[in-house]
Amino acid sequence: MAKSKRTKAPTVGTRKSKRTKVDNVTSSPDVKRTTEESTKLTKAARRISDESIQQQQDREEAQWWKLHVDKVSTLIHKCMNAYNWDKDTAKRVLSSYRQFLVVKREEEDWSVEPKLKPCWSVDRMWEEHVDMDDYSFDTETLCGHVVHRPNSAYEGGDEDLTREKVQQRFGEDFDWELWTNVKLSFRDQLGDSKLYEVNALQPISCHFYSYAISKEPGDDEDDYRFVYEEKDIQEGDTPSSLGMTIISSDSEIVVSTIHKYMVKFAILHSNGDAYVDYLTGKETPLLDSFELFATEHLKDVSRKDLIFSFNGRRLYTFDTAATLNLSDNDVIDATPVKEYHSEGCICCQKKQNPLAFATER
Repeated sequence: MAKSKRTKAPTVGTRKSKRTKVDNVTSSPDVKRTTEESTKLTKAARRISDESIQQQQDREEAQWWKLHVDKVSTLIHKCMNAYNWDKDTAKRVLSSYRQFLVVKREEEDWSVEPKLKPCWSVDRMWEEHVDMDDYSFDTETLCGHVVHRPNSAYEGGDEDLTREKVQQRFGEDFDWELWTNVKLSFRDQLGDSKLYEVNALQPISCHFYSYAISKEPGDDEDDYRFVYEEKDIQEGDTPSSLGMTIISSDSEIVVSTIHKYMVKFAILHSNGDAYVDYLTGKETPLLDSFELFATEHLKDVSRKDLIFSFNGRRLYTFDTAATLNLSDNDVIDATPVKEYHSEGCICCQKKQNPLAFATER
């Protein structure tokens, strides 16, 4: 009987050597390079796909605006009438408004408290669009979702973030001026300043009232002149229309504020130790200013220790800027009583010749 051949089972060592060969193959530089290239190609394909989708969406968005000429015309004219924009400006704002809606769509910013916040001019057009018929239908068609506009009380949203995203998305087509805010320093006659911020197309007068009521109780914006480069700022004037140039993001443009019913004057001590500016109502007695000068700016001196005079005339506590016909930047002199002398002053004459006054009586 013939013996059957027995196949020898592979040893553990043999199995290990085969596995090692496979490991060596998968970890070789060529395989790694191929894997990396494959990953890059996959990412590139996805990017091309995303870009294709984006381009298609952009074409559809542009086509929608072209097909709705009447609606576009209505929106432009509403803004022209509401904000005194010319047609070219309104068209520029429309372009930025469209860009803003595109970014809203891509960021899926649908919350009632959105993270994106448009610049002032774009927000004004947005508000006008909301008031038109079919706004919800328009935004649902353009963005795939109804775009909620928060009311004026909502102070959230990040305008800087929005500006950055719109600029990144549209590059050279981004309108820097429309998205630029200007810092204005409202500076009064004494040099005190309050800082405000307005959009390049926003009327500067929007801050006149808040400034006025912050200065004096009962004041109104009509009590002030707001001056830029020696010209009064008119209702509707904007940084853009006045040619305000922004040197840097931190730069401030000075607007001089002049109270129509107050006068800025200075009190100068005779020895030159003090020179102080004051702002007072034209009909307000100068007594308070005299008291402040003596007690706050001179040491160990009361008002009664000083004689105040203007153009050689001695002043009294009942005198006002109106009675003296004071103009801005006029100077009142303050002299110690012991040093004061004026030929036209009755008190000085009485000191010099008391007998003459006694004889008259």
